[in-house]
Amino acid sequence: MIVSANALTIIAQSTRYFEHIFGQANQDNTNAVFQLPNGSYITVGEEISPSQNGVFIKTDVYGNPTLDTIYADSAFYFFYDAFLENDNTIVITGGINTPSENMLLLKTDTSGNILMSNSVGDSLIPSLAFCIKKTMDNGYILGGTTDQVNNRGIIIKTDSNGHKLWETIFPASTFQNYIFSVVLT
Repeated sequence: MIVSANALTIIAQSTRYFEHIFGQANQDNTNAVFQLPNGSYITVGEEISPSQNGVFIKTDVYGNPTLDTIYADSAFYFFYDAFLENDNTIVITGGINTPSENMLLLKTDTSGNILMSNSVGDSLIPSLAFCIKKTMDNGYILGGTTDQVNNRGIIIKTDSNGHKLWETIFPASTFQNYIFSVVLT
């Protein structure tokens, strides 16, 4: 038993290999990070000041920034989740505010160059996506929230090009409804 407990302790211990601080305290957010096959990392998030912009940071294997891209134009961008596709493209989701807030589905290469960008959702009901997964038919499922008042949970299914196929909005309740994770079954 003691040997087993020691083995668990050793496995449970972690080592901090690097730590880097990007952006400004209390103004910028990192919302997703993942590792590329070459060992480098991609981080996506948002820059709050001076305006809300999507942020894409690429680092080397030690966390040293090699690319820092800010997505800024007349719209406000929010990046909340991302993953690497098998073809080495990166799928990012979040929100875009032009002028109403809609879910955003963005595809980039590993250098942050935009390959596809779609505003997904209903133009009458503002929405933000907090999570995304690839579906078995090569489309995507996004989970998030609608409007700023009732915060109703929402899921949207898209095709592989990011065009909405269907959506489900969950009824408002006494609690705010957010969908932060979707799981394919």
